[in-house]
Amino acid sequence: MKSGYLQVSKKHQIYFETNGNPQGIPVLVIHGGPGVGLNQKDFNFFDPEKYFTILYDQRGAGKSLPAGELTENNTNFLVADINLLLDFLGIKKVILFGGSWGSCLSLVFAIHFPEKILGLVIRGLFLGTLANRKHFEYGGNAAQFPNVWNRLKSLVPVEHQDEIFNYYLDKILDGDATEQQIYAYELERYGMSHSSVTITPEKVTASLENFDGINKSRIFAYYSKHDFFLEQDYIIKNIVNIPASTVVHIVHGKQDSICPPKFAQELHSLLPQSILYLVEGGHSQNCTGVKETLLKVMAEW
Repeated sequence: MKSGYLQVSKKHQIYFETNGNPQGIPVLVIHGGPGVGLNQKDFNFFDPEKYFTILYDQRGAGKSLPAGELTENNTNFLVADINLLLDFLGIKKVILFGGSWGSCLSLVFAIHFPEKILGLVIRGLFLGTLANRKHFEYGGNAAQFPNVWNRLKSLVPVEHQDEIFNYYLDKILDGDATEQQIYAYELERYGMSHSSVTITPEKVTASLENFDGINKSRIFAYYSKHDFFLEQDYIIKNIVNIPASTVVHIVHGKQDSICPPKFAQELHSLLPQSILYLVEGGHSQNCTGVKETLLKVMAEW
């Protein structure tokens, strides 16, 4: 495995790691969030003899520098960074492998640079649309998970109960240090509570025991506050830019309560060449049905 930094602007350096066969099929893993950062376990989806796999941290995320930086950090910059990273590594065409926000950024890059795409493998589909966001941000799953939603809203004063999510975003971005910690923790807990069909409050508490996700939460809040720096319905309006010859695999959990399956079905209807796998599982790629399907897709490429 090799790792390094790429200077993508005067301010930002992005961190990357590579693994596998340098002569193999190039795959770039696009992490979620925004702000989550790379996960070395993602290397396990790819046969190192067959693939040359690149993981990287988007601006401000993970080991990228400056950590948590919001200046010069938006979707257009992230698209440009992917292009710079591919050029730096000498890769002319690549498979993009991304989930959640990573699926959104993969699609936006493919719209901008269709000539650089060998294929897309996307899961837990997020299109960045208001409809897609409402489900997670505005209590679209409150009836299904009342305890989770009630915990989130319990930290919001009565006079702000009609804008619960925005209240969290404001506290994470502009609150004092204590407020940032409290609201970042609760927002992370909210997301984790919807991540898989096997998650429990006890598992969430254990996972967040040493919570240090302020930077990650601030990047997410910044993007969400700015509509993910996308024109409304941008992907839907521009999906025709992705050629019919581009292989697209869409893997989506039937029980995904963060990004409901209807959004994956919508994209599938707009991309006739795409293959849609609706499988047992939630939003996380670690859900059994989702993980097994992703492994199968990459094994059979």
